[in-house]
Amino acid sequence: MDFRDYGGKTRFSGKAITIQCLETNQVLRETLDEAGEGRVLVVDGQASKRCALLGDILGAKLHRNGFSGIIINGCVRDTEDLGKLPVGVKALNTCPVKPGKAPVGTKGEPVTFAGITINTGDWIYACADGVVVSKEELVI
Repeated sequence: MDFRDYGGKTRFSGKAITIQCLETNQVLRETLDEAGEGRVLVVDGQASKRCALLGDILGAKLHRNGFSGIIINGCVRDTEDLGKLPVGVKALNTCPVKPGKAPVGTKGEPVTFAGITINTGDWIYACADGVVVSKEELVI
C-alpha cells in the first residue's frame, strides 16, 4: 500500500491506538476527545475510497489534543488545511465526501492492513519513506 503524507509533518512516532471503522468516523471522533499524549492513531478504514475519515476539523483536534499523528487505511479531505498542521497524517488518498456518523466501529482491537497486524500499544515510526511497527520502543 502506498500511503501519502497530508499533514505538516512527515516524521512522527508514538504508541499506537487502533481503530476499525468503515465509512463512519464516530469512534475516531470520540477518541480524538482524549488526551493524545504523543500517541499515533492507526485507523483501518478498509481502504475505502468512498468517503474521507479525517478532515480539517478533526485534524485540528488531533494536533490540539496532543496526538503525534494518524495513519489511515482510507481517505482524508481538506488537504490544504491538513498540510498546515504540525502533525503527521498518512492516508491512501483523498475524497471530498464526508463520512457517516453511525457509532459503528471498534477501538483497541488489532488491525491488519498492508500485510501487518498492529495492536494498541505497539510503537509506530513514520517518515516520508514509510512506516515501521515495533512491539518495543526503538532507539533511533
